[in-house]
Amino acid sequence: MKLHRKLKIISAEDLMNFNQVETYSKEGVTVLKGLPAAPGYAIGSAFVYHRDKIETFASVVLDTDEELKNLEYSLEKSKKELNKIITISREKIGERTAGIFEAHALILDDQLLFGPIVESIKKKRYSAEYSVDKEFSKYLSVMKQTDDAAMLERAADVEDLKARIIRNLQKKRWESRLKQSVIIVTHSLTPADTLLFSRNEVLAYVSELGGITSHAAIISRSLNIPAVVGIHNVLKQISNDTQLIVDGFNGYLIINPDETLLTFYRKKIERFQIDHDKLKEIKNLPGETIDGHRIKLSVNIELLDELDFAIANGAEGIGLFRSEELFFARGTFPTEAEQIETYSALAEKMYPGSVVIRTFDIGGDKLLQEDYFEKNPFLGWRGIRMMLDKPQVFKDQLRAILIASVHKNVKLMLPMVTTIDEIEQTKLILEEIKSEFTKTKIPFDKNIEFGIMAEIPSVVFCISEFAKEVDFISVGTNDLTQYLLAVDRGNEVVSDKFQELHPAVIRSLKMTVEGAHKENIKISICGELASNYLAVPLLIGLGFDELSVNEHFLPEIKKLIRSINFSEAQNLTEACLKCRTHTEIINLSRKYLKKIKWEYN
Repeated sequence: MKLHRKLKIISAEDLMNFNQVETYSKEGVTVLKGLPAAPGYAIGSAFVYHRDKIETFASVVLDTDEELKNLEYSLEKSKKELNKIITISREKIGERTAGIFEAHALILDDQLLFGPIVESIKKKRYSAEYSVDKEFSKYLSVMKQTDDAAMLERAADVEDLKARIIRNLQKKRWESRLKQSVIIVTHSLTPADTLLFSRNEVLAYVSELGGITSHAAIISRSLNIPAVVGIHNVLKQISNDTQLIVDGFNGYLIINPDETLLTFYRKKIERFQIDHDKLKEIKNLPGETIDGHRIKLSVNIELLDELDFAIANGAEGIGLFRSEELFFARGTFPTEAEQIETYSALAEKMYPGSVVIRTFDIGGDKLLQEDYFEKNPFLGWRGIRMMLDKPQVFKDQLRAILIASVHKNVKLMLPMVTTIDEIEQTKLILEEIKSEFTKTKIPFDKNIEFGIMAEIPSVVFCISEFAKEVDFISVGTNDLTQYLLAVDRGNEVVSDKFQELHPAVIRSLKMTVEGAHKENIKISICGELASNYLAVPLLIGLGFDELSVNEHFLPEIKKLIRSINFSEAQNLTEACLKCRTHTEIINLSRKYLKKIKWEYN
């Protein structure tokens, strides 16, 4: 109650910002913080969804031919289900997400996976259920030996496919029909769950597991259904019909909200619709401050399917294309032809806007086809280090990027750079390919821009030397913060130490911007900090030329930029650079947002 009195939260009007929601204290009301996976708000009753537990046993069958027929039946039924889901996806969202389920369908034809399953039935006489479970579990155990969120989320997709096959072997049905408008609360949300439940009046999704880059999150955003994920043990606190508020912008889940919070969020829902319509009006306007300072606004994407939505939101370019998603989707490095197709499509769709393609940023723990394991992959064999050790893979990618650069709007960027040597080695390979293309008359952009990620402290502290070697620099604040503060951002035990607005981070950003501008090259920021409303005025004041953000936050960020005075943002930055703690920086940033009457949705 002391906290409640200190904040003076007594009415909806007193709730001037969302930080007070997070610390709201009143008997019977619980405010939980998760990850904001899909923007929007919802107020409604909970529907607790427990997926049927799939159990298999090492049972031996007498009739192997019959068991093989059962397996064939299950695979065919699974394909039909996925084809239906693909059709629904195209109808509700378009081609944007169909590829996710098409990839699932392709796995069902993978002989490398199902060959051993058939052999297990024929030779060891194991049941089809157990054989499928055993073989899929081998792959999943390797995929889960990582702290990488993206790989863990892909493992969840494979787990879902395994469950689908076994469920069909066991002749069980999946029921997705609901009787009323509800907020789905579950342990984990699969892409299929997300799509199929949306045929009902689903208000929002809440899950114990999941990340903002998961396929389920991508689908939720595409469907405009708010979602909050990563709230551990939430099922222990909620039962059917519990009243909830879901805040998909800030990642809040409010259990048993009182009238103060209900009134606050009802007003937010009303305002959100009004603002959503207004944001359409500024879609084609530049990211420009009140006093005329121009900021380029681009987006970070990892799937080609995300591009149409980004363009519709007013993106001026792709500031970061995470090419490693091509690897994750198939478990092996894509061919040169496959890469050419993807990169060319990106360049053509985005033209005349620019496309920054980051070369494969893959860690040693993610190489499923190699018997290789690292205790600490974040400090090991990843990014440009791995690519220089795999010259043919690297050449294939560089060739594909060069071929896609024919429209002269493609840029090449290296991740995990720590030394000048890595840049020089890459340039030698690049020049070799350029020479070959010139001789064989393959068209490409002879002046393709070459850049690096500044995400390692060694680059920050030697920024002038690195800036002389490249055409542009993009700061990855996620890794930079992790390495500066010695905090594994995926480790929940120390997650509170991962402070994006720590004074060391802000001072490093200042050093990096000044070093780049001294050498007359452009500098952007593509880390999650660029999508943080509190940080935007500070980043503008620091002098970044471009912000590359999450596509779903781009309209709001543009609106914020157009509410800022550049000279005031510079003053804010100077004040923040003198701060000793991240709390002081946060408070100054909040004070500035309040001054300009900015209240984000």
